[in-house]
Amino acid sequence: MDNLGPSLEISQFLDELDKISTELENARKSHVFLLIFHDYAYITREVVDDFEFFVKEHGLRAGEKGIDVILHTRGGDPDAAYHLGILLQNLIEENDGENKLLSFIVPRLAKSAGTLLACSGDVIAMTPISELGPLDPQVYVESSRTWISARVARDSFEQTLEILREIILKDAVKIISNAPGITDAMNSIIKSFTEATLSSIPIMELGDYDSLIDHVRSMVIELLKNRMFRSLGPQENKNVENIAETLVSGYKYHGKVIHLKEAKKLGLTIQELSDQEVEIVNRLYKKVRELFDSINKMVLPLETVVGRPPPITKYQLEHGLIYAPQVEE
Repeated sequence: MDNLGPSLEISQFLDELDKISTELENARKSHVFLLIFHDYAYITREVVDDFEFFVKEHGLRAGEKGIDVILHTRGGDPDAAYHLGILLQNLIEENDGENKLLSFIVPRLAKSAGTLLACSGDVIAMTPISELGPLDPQVYVESSRTWISARVARDSFEQTLEILREIILKDAVKIISNAPGITDAMNSIIKSFTEATLSSIPIMELGDYDSLIDHVRSMVIELLKNRMFRSLGPQENKNVENIAETLVSGYKYHGKVIHLKEAKKLGLTIQELSDQEVEIVNRLYKKVRELFDSINKMVLPLETVVGRPPPITKYQLEHGLIYAPQVEE
């Protein structure tokens, strides 16, 4: 994800996002850091590298009241999100962490691994359209360059095996018994069906599904205890475990909308932004959408020809990092 230098049009969008970020800093007396991902971009281990290099090269000091991370993402690698959360927690600790807040502002989406990352903050600030999501384990599918629910992958695998069983035990046996010469053709059909279906299912990861559940749950609990619930009594400890259990295993559908009221009901520390802050955050999000729309117009023709999403690059601002498809000059 190398940054080859944005085009003039994209540079103008980035400058405007920096200006709006400064406006938000003045309104909240904080330091704003953007961590924003296009629909084709995901939280990955490379993002951990980029964040560390950004901090070393440019610094990331807390404002009067702390650090506001503006987070927009559909998710990605939960381990990378956890690591980013730890780095941010360490950073606020180095900046008078007892008296300053690490806040995550969600303009629109912080789904899946994004929710995990947001749980590393002292508070999650939301607007009426902000959306968190369940944390059931995700696995990466190389063929489509996407993260999918391990539960969905497991269920798909089981359904595939059931379909194969029916084909082999019913139709295939009947056909072969009536026409022995068709055996090779049937074998070819079954082989092709199996390969096509299983190629999109990360079978190796499915064997560790229960371990994945426990692993993600433990990461959520650790991040929550480090900041949001760091002054814990017995009851608060139980609450953290309940929150983690609900996020990891409590929802049947990975796309479930966890809106502001639902997030509060879960027990997370949620802040409702003021009208002034909502206006600025919405304006920032609209500018992000305009940026992504502009990028889409430039890369969609290439995607149509190539048949797969374009490579992702990082666009660096004074106030942070944006990940989106690479635009050819």
